Amino acid sequence: MKKITYKIIVIAFIFLFTVPAWAKTVYFSKIGLDTYYKIGGWPTVEDTSGDMEAAITVAGINGILIIDGGSSSMTYTDADLDSDNSMRWTSDNQIITGSTEPGHNGKVTLVSTTGTVLNNSSKTGVWAKNITISGGLSPLANKYGIMGEVSTEGVTIENVGTGLYPIGSSKHSRLIIKNCITAGIFGYTGSAIFNYSSILDCPILVRAYSCDLDFNNCDFFGSGEEAIITYGSAAAGAYVLLKNCRISANTTGLGGSDYVLSNKATNGDITIENCQILYSPYAPQTLGEYNVTDGGGNIYVPPKVISEKRQAAAAVAFCIDDTMNLGVFSELANLLEGYGWHGTMALIPRVVTPGEWRTINDLVSRGHEMACHGYYTSNAFNDTHGISISYTGGDASMATISVFDTDSDGYADRLTTSINGGVGPNLDLDLSNYDYNTLSELAAYIGGFANYSCTNNNIDTSGGQ
Repeated sequence: MKKITYKIIVIAFIFLFTVPAWAKTVYFSKIGLDTYYKIGGWPTVEDTSGDMEAAITVAGINGILIIDGGSSSMTYTDADLDSDNSMRWTSDNQIITGSTEPGHNGKVTLVSTTGTVLNNSSKTGVWAKNITISGGLSPLANKYGIMGEVSTEGVTIENVGTGLYPIGSSKHSRLIIKNCITAGIFGYTGSAIFNYSSILDCPILVRAYSCDLDFNNCDFFGSGEEAIITYGSAAAGAYVLLKNCRISANTTGLGGSDYVLSNKATNGDITIENCQILYSPYAPQTLGEYNVTDGGGNIYVPPKVISEKRQAAAAVAFCIDDTMNLGVFSELANLLEGYGWHGTMALIPRVVTPGEWRTINDLVSRGHEMACHGYYTSNAFNDTHGISISYTGGDASMATISVFDTDSDGYADRLTTSINGGVGPNLDLDLSNYDYNTLSELAAYIGGFANYSCTNNNIDTSGGQ
């Protein structure tokens, strides 16, 4: 009996001390001025109050922190991240991500006005997904959006000193970095791979020191010192690969000393494969045609490189029209840029306000194309040649037919009737409903109601409006 009991005790002892820590999914949200978190579901004020770093600590190894974006957007600032205004991963293989759950899948923005927003000093295998990172209205030049060995997916970094400071090994997909004070990416050590990402409007788009950076199907756009530049000693050079990328930059500096690509590493290379280089000024001269300089290493420019002042014809075009909501244009532009694409957006100039032209100019500077969707689109319900609606239900003290532009975009999107003293019925129609996509279909639909007559006055505009 003693021998059997001894074995059972030893087995139990080993089990207790070898069971791995189970990963947890922690939900994080802001309610009023305070932040709360909860394991397994969205928190309420009855749950634990604490900052984001405390929440991901609870998630543990392999844990996931899901951040509430609300129905449209939510912003978490400074102390919401941690007491020092910077959030850190606290265990290996942790993920922080904006929520994809309906009702909580709005834009998640993390802001630090005094420090690096997301920082990883020692953990491995950590990720950031589906969030926007910002330095606020007055970003500091010596601070970073993300620092350390961090992989990303669907992340936007904007208005910080330097967007990304990768250390160690990391992977990045659909990363957008824009409007940084110093540089978009400062690769210091290790290696990083970027797919379908965009680095936009930074004085230096990429600065590589002693690291390997691979860019595949990426888009670079800027106007500053040098677009992509490498540094490094003979013992630790910088190697940059650009494959199937588009590089657009105006790097004309004092004395013409600035370049789109500049290799200043004494041991390292910049290699270009099947890229398109657009720059100003345009001077087609052998190696100078690519506006590059060799400062110690080598720059390889295979024959497949396209260097033209204008973009090559696209095989696929994204055209966006039938809206003058510039917020929609901006959202679609960000989405397309994440995949290295640009769009064609159709404007109606008569309804563009002076302030909106600044947004349009910004979209054009980022490589998007504007088209004219007609100087003015008339509203059929305000046009004497549109449709005629009559109430035929007998005597009524008042019969009112109203048309509304509920979102102030210049188009009627709601039609109502109010019949007082008659038999009705009262109508409330959503004019954006594609069940009646033309005026003829809409006239037939209204005419189908008892006590209404509706005719189309020889105009039939496909697409409504």
